[in-house]
Amino acid sequence: FLHGMGHVFPAAIVLTLAWASGSIMGAVGTDRLFAAWISDGLAPELLPTIAFVISFFMALATGTSWGTMAIMFPLLLVPTYDASGGDPLIFYSTIAGILSGAVA
Repeated sequence: FLHGMGHVFPAAIVLTLAWASGSIMGAVGTDRLFAAWISDGLAPELLPTIAFVISFFMALATGTSWGTMAIMFPLLLVPTYDASGGDPLIFYSTIAGILSGAVA
């Protein structure tokens, strides 16, 4: 049991820290910063592609897809919904961009 936990423990630490940083970014207001950037002139049709690229490089840098999703979902989903006017195609495409970028 202890030998197995020794292999799982580093992954659990990385995931915990990624989830914590996602919560901290949401509490600090990074989602409002993204909302301001998106609403100031970024075309909503570009959001799925931008979400994919950001998620891809974040997952590459951090090494955790779950952590990338925990950080990106709170940052991009509400601003994407607001900027697209509730368009389900853009909203769900952004979710797909985050998910696929995190595991690419």
